[in-house]
Order: sequence, then structure tokens, then C-alpha cells
Amino acid sequence: MMNKRMIKSKLRCLRRILLLCLCAVMLTGSALAEDVADISGEGFDCMYYKCTLPDGRVILTGWKGTVGNYMDSRARILCLNPDMTVSWDYIDPSEGCCSFTWTALLKDGTLGVVFENSPYQTCEERKLVFFTLDGKPAGKEISLTVSNAMVNKVSASCIWQFDYLEGVGKVEELLDWEGNAILRYGKEDSIPFDGMEWMFEEEDGLVFAGRERGNNGCAKILKMDFQGSMLWENVLPLTATEAEDSSILDCIRMEDGSYVALVGEFGRVAKDGVSDYANYRLVKFSPGGRILWTNSEAFDRYPGKWFGSLVWYNGRLVTEMDKWTTGSDRDFHAKLLWMDEDGNWLGTTEVNKTPEDFPRIAKEKKPSTLGITSLIPTSGGLWALIDYEAEKSTHLKQMDTKDDYLVKVPEL
Repeated sequence: MMNKRMIKSKLRCLRRILLLCLCAVMLTGSALAEDVADISGEGFDCMYYKCTLPDGRVILTGWKGTVGNYMDSRARILCLNPDMTVSWDYIDPSEGCCSFTWTALLKDGTLGVVFENSPYQTCEERKLVFFTLDGKPAGKEISLTVSNAMVNKVSASCIWQFDYLEGVGKVEELLDWEGNAILRYGKEDSIPFDGMEWMFEEEDGLVFAGRERGNNGCAKILKMDFQGSMLWENVLPLTATEAEDSSILDCIRMEDGSYVALVGEFGRVAKDGVSDYANYRLVKFSPGGRILWTNSEAFDRYPGKWFGSLVWYNGRLVTEMDKWTTGSDRDFHAKLLWMDEDGNWLGTTEVNKTPEDFPRIAKEKKPSTLGITSLIPTSGGLWALIDYEAEKSTHLKQMDTKDDYLVKVPEL
């Protein structure tokens, strides 16, 4: 038989075990699930997906805000592994309203990044900075002329920006990563890539995708060399009498050099800002700009739905439906449409999250919007970058806090 001392000792051990189990349960309840990654802190944080490195890591840029002062931010660049764990996280020490706006993997193996300091939406500083792939500053910075210019897209060799100059009007430029102008188009020029939204770099030139300039334009894709000469272009006529204009809403380059574009056609815009007509289709272009196929079958199954953010993942094409969540203010619901390599319907999957899936902010804030800003394909799964904003009761309240999360998308 055990004596009283042994019994008391065993009871103490049992109590310790129970206490440890209770702590583990409490920690598990507040921890993030494996399909959720929190990449923000307190304050108005904002990050955007920019590129994927050859080793599969992904790069996001933006800024890290200060609690209670949305005009005080630090430029931030974040590198994530394919499972969305942090590889490295760099926050620039420069003070002001600072952000890293664009980045690209350059031909010398470094990351080229556009830095801006724009308090009250007036740019006071713009420069190019460079990083090694392990997140260390490469020790090189190039100051750019401070103006009202906005960078549209960047590639391994080019920075595409546009500006409005007094007495000149709209000016569009292609710069190299030394800050030198490669091409410049002014008011009297016919700007070949005006109205374009997407830019891809190839060995002998640049491919642009978007729409024709002006009102009631049609979807358009083109290629020009680095001297500005047009190599090919393809304008897609409207296919429905109800449509008034169209655009390439998203475009991806495939491994064989072809391009798959998500094309939307829209009718008259009503007073509430919503078009009274919309249809969607996928169009695949050869590397020379020739249409290989057009397919709307998957989209025709869902009349009245919104589509965007087309990606190629695990041998399938995926796009989001109904970009912004509807229904409950605090719950997040999203639906993804899956298609095969020829644009044929495969099915849909859904993401459903509640505030309990975001424990850091679940009890602190009342969101006004919670929506997908990007779909990010990785070897560790397909991830959705989503926004969680504070209640829009006032402008300052709205800008006081914003959070970004990554949520893994269920596969078909």
C-alpha cells in the first residue's frame, strides 16, 4: 500500500499535468490554424503580393503603420516561404508616410524596389533601392525625380510609369533600373500602351494587356520591342449587343510562352455604379498574339457573378467569384471557380471563416470589408490574401487600422 506521502506526491503531479493540459487547450484555442497566416500588427498595415522567386518564395511589399496615426508608416518588404511562414521581414527605418510600392527580380539576381514617401498623398521622395534575396540591403540607392508620377508595373528591366505635366498633359515612360528613360511618350504621341493594365517582359520586348484607350474601348493585347516598335497587337471585338466596352481583367503567362486572359464585357453603368450587363470568357493567345481558343462555358454557369484574379495553379486555372464578401459583417465567405487548361468547368470550392479564425482582431474590431486582394499559387498550396478593415464610421476611424491575412484555399 502507498503511504500518505506518496499519495500526496502523485496528486501534485496529477494537478501539474492537468494544469499543463489546460494551458495547452487555451493556447490552441487562440492560435492560428495551419490554413491562416497573420502578416499584420496593430495600426494601419497594408501589404500587396508582387512576385514569386525562382525558389518558390513569395514577395509582398507595402507598409507597416503606427497605432493611432495612419500618416506615420514604415516601408516594408516581406518574404514568405511557400507554406506562408516568414523567410525574412525588412522594415525600412525612414520616417514619414513611407512604403515600398513595387518590386521585381532583376537580371543580376537582386530585388529592385520602388520606395516612396508621400505624406498627405504628395510625394516628397521617390527612389530605387535594392535587396539581396536574403533580405539585406544591397547598398545601392538611386533617387528619382519627385513628381506626380505613378508607377504602373515593373519587370526585370523596366519601370512603367505615367505622369501629368503642366502644359504637356499625360506622359508615359519606360525607365530602366538606373532611373534612365528608355521610352517617353508625350501629349502629341500615340501611346501604344495607354489603357493597358498588365506588363510582361520577354527577351525581345514587352507584352501589354488591358483595353483600348478612351471610352467604349475593347480588350487589347500587344507586344512592342524595347525601342518602341510594335511587333504585334490583337484587339478583341465586342461579342454581345448589350456590351459597351470590354477589358482584359487579368492575364497570366504560361510556361510555353502563351498567355491566358480573363476578358470581361460590360454594359451601361447604372447610378449605383454597377453595370447592367456583364459577361466573361477566357482567351488564350499564342506567343505571337494569335488567338488559340476562347471559352466562356464555365462563366456562363454563373450569370450575374463577378470574376477576377486569374491564376494558374497545379495544372488548373482558378479565378475568384464575387470579390467582396457579402452577408455578415464579421464572417468571410469566398468562392473559387476551377477550370482545366482549356478553360472548361471543373467545379468550385469555398472559403468560410469566422472572427474566431483571426483571434488577434476578433474581439477588438468591427470590420467593414473583408475581401480577397490576390490569389497566390505556391508549392505549399493556393493562398488568398485578404483585407480586414476597421469600421468606416469616420475617415480617421477607417484609416486607423487595417490587417492582412493569408488564407489557404480548399482545393477541388
